[in-house]
Amino acid sequence: MTQNDWQSQPQQQPQAPQPKPKKPIYKRVWFWLLAVVVLVVAIGALGNNGDGTDTKTNTTASSEAKTNDKAAKKAESKKAADKPAEETKPTERLVLEKDYTFKKDEFSPMVTGTVSNNSDKPVKLLVTITFNAYDESGANVGTCTDTTESIDANGKWKFKAYCLDGDVAKVKFKELSGF
Repeated sequence: MTQNDWQSQPQQQPQAPQPKPKKPIYKRVWFWLLAVVVLVVAIGALGNNGDGTDTKTNTTASSEAKTNDKAAKKAESKKAADKPAEETKPTERLVLEKDYTFKKDEFSPMVTGTVSNNSDKPVKLLVTITFNAYDESGANVGTCTDTTESIDANGKWKFKAYCLDGDVAKVKFKELSGF
């Protein structure tokens, strides 16, 4: 190469280093640490029974409560022994009161009545009541249903179970469920 050829070639300027492309958010360590913390908090919230009690208890108070519970259980068992066997049956948690009624109006046939929660704990998730619907010939023409989100402890729910089919002559209780 001659000197002339060397000078005629374009000179290359050194280029500034290119910045590294940013990692996507899901490839960063802090993102996964945050996701784990959020997951642990969510599981803890779902596992909490929501009664507001602290899981740490004083051992003295705990032993007193156990003693009181034992005394109460003995008193209850003595009372239960004195009563006839029919009265000692456990009560159902959700009970359909016997005074429910079926009525037809110009819009839709419906069943109205009351459901009682006989427990000291609320029903916190979906409560559903279902009735089978029958026409004049006795053929099943569908169901009448109603739902509510919850029933308080020892509370009552006044339901209106609407029937989808308009040709309903009578209904029969089918199911009551709650979680």
